[in-house]
Order: sequence, then structure tokens, then C-alpha cells
Amino acid sequence: MELIIQLISTVYNFLWGDLFTIPLPGGGSAGISLLVLLLIPTWFIISTFFIFLSINSFHNPLYDTAICIPSLLCKTYGFSVF
Repeated sequence: MELIIQLISTVYNFLWGDLFTIPLPGGGSAGISLLVLLLIPTWFIISTFFIFLSINSFHNPLYDTAICIPSLLCKTYGFSVF
């Protein structure tokens, strides 16, 4: 049981522990963890993907209907009101 608790604690500290700290004015510091570092590029990739997806969906107004919002489904599966 002690080994399992130590293993969970080690994994937790690796993911959420401070990889490095940024000194702040006034003597404080902000710790940056591994998961926070992974969150920033993930946010950028997902945001970029959805920006290009929304730009691509307005190329043909016949596919932008209330029934078939993502135009990818209209093209792939043939869903359309017309």
C-alpha cells in the first residue's frame, strides 16, 4: 500500500509539480507545471484548427443549412434539405 501511495505521489508531483518558477515583483514566484506547459501549445493547435474549419464551412451557402451545420457532414454523408 505504501508503494502505491508513493507511486501516485510521484506521478502527481511530476505532472503538477513546478518544473521551473518565474520570479515575480515583490519577492513572490509563479510555478509552471508540465501540464500547464502542454496546455499552451494544445490551445494554439485547437484554436487554429477551428478557425480554419469555420472559414472552410462558408464556401458554399447551399450546405450551410439549419439541418446540416458542419458542411463536412453535408459533403461526406449527403445531408441536405435541398
